[in-house]
Amino acid sequence: MEKVRAGIFLTFNIGDVEDPDMYANIEVDAWATKNRDAYQFLLANSDGNMRIHRQQSDPLMGHKYTFTAEMLEERWAEYYLKYGDNKNVSRY
Repeated sequence: MEKVRAGIFLTFNIGDVEDPDMYANIEVDAWATKNRDAYQFLLANSDGNMRIHRQQSDPLMGHKYTFTAEMLEERWAEYYLKYGDNKNVSRY
């Protein structure tokens, strides 16, 4: 039986703004545009199981966002071999 697991591939902070989710979407879109191949790989292999999570960051009076995907372990291995552990994948 193949094992599916969740992995984090993008984290970032957004300050105390009126609509933090709008700014988070801008950040994710910028990452996806810059890292088109990595993003396409995630879309193709996660079967739509990509999620963005928001946490209140009290000391910073802002929000911490985490973008995750669920894929088979073999696909995660392939992702890290192709795109590295955020070494070859840029946020900007």
